[in-house]
Amino acid sequence: MASVATFERKRIAERIKDGFCVGRSNGKKYGYHNDNTKAGVIKRNMKRKIETQQRYESILECLRTLHKEKPTERVMLAHLEQAGYSVSRNTLRKALGK
Repeated sequence: MASVATFERKRIAERIKDGFCVGRSNGKKYGYHNDNTKAGVIKRNMKRKIETQQRYESILECLRTLHKEKPTERVMLAHLEQAGYSVSRNTLRKALGK
């Protein structure tokens, strides 16, 4: 029974590939070939990157007073929690560049 299912799965894959070939021969484009889509994805990614960098900078600014004491991560996280930042240990490490 499993061999029949495997054979059927291969046939379905062949039909799908044949359909893609026919579509491409007719000029159809698949994926991110649309320039508007590419531009939107790039714009969204840049916006996220800028927002993340600004968040890291605000975290570091909040930690400047503690920097002289050389605190542990746990102390830094507690300080950020008191300041109103909900930050994970991983985010703190990324902001610190570790």
